[in-house]
Amino acid sequence: MIKIVTINNKGGVGKTTLSAYIGYVLGMNDKKVLLMDLDPQGNLSMFFDKEQISLDKWMSKNPILINDKMHLIPSTSDFANLENQLLNSVDGTYFLKEKVLNRYEKYFDVCILDTAPNLGILNRNALVAADKAFIPVHADLFSMSGLNSINGLIDQIKHRFNADIKREVLLNCFEPNRKRNKIVLEHLDSCDYFNDIIIPLKTSIKNDMFSGEVSLKDQDLYNIFFSIVNNLICNGELINKELTNVN
Repeated sequence: MIKIVTINNKGGVGKTTLSAYIGYVLGMNDKKVLLMDLDPQGNLSMFFDKEQISLDKWMSKNPILINDKMHLIPSTSDFANLENQLLNSVDGTYFLKEKVLNRYEKYFDVCILDTAPNLGILNRNALVAADKAFIPVHADLFSMSGLNSINGLIDQIKHRFNADIKREVLLNCFEPNRKRNKIVLEHLDSCDYFNDIIIPLKTSIKNDMFSGEVSLKDQDLYNIFFSIVNNLICNGELINKELTNVN
């Protein structure tokens, strides 16, 4: 099971939309997908019209069926209590990997972890478990300071817990004619720690596609995320380029 975490300590950059569409594209191409909402705000759960659950149910409940290819573990508002427990646990850093995700390894092809906008212990757990970290950022200078914090954390995780994790930046709301956007891209290009820098937006696509007010029935958006998923996750193996219903 490939594990992907969408992460940024800045909110409103498109983590949830990215998580939902990655899962949808994979499901459209016959991959069994587990979505996990690790944000106490529960945006990914709300995206699929699912209610939050208690921490006890989060620990024990089977994932909720979204369609025949996608399942969801909804958010819980009790993540603060879980984080307190993990902070006081000797093996708290490996909790998500060993006590939660391992039980689903043989049932799913891909697990997507949608995280809260912070760098707390639960997000550290997600990075320890992940094969890839997808970092969506807006193409503005204010986003760069937050990106430095994330990279510092991932460096720690690579050094101590998960040497194989890869990191990809998805630069959204990018306008190639804007000087500040160009400065941001040049800065990212100069960094040597990103495996890929992806610009998922075409100028013909609205810049508010990452706002969360999006539909899984938009062929243009599907095309964009199809390319991202095919290149970064599936090594060009996907073939279903047309948007159809997943039952």
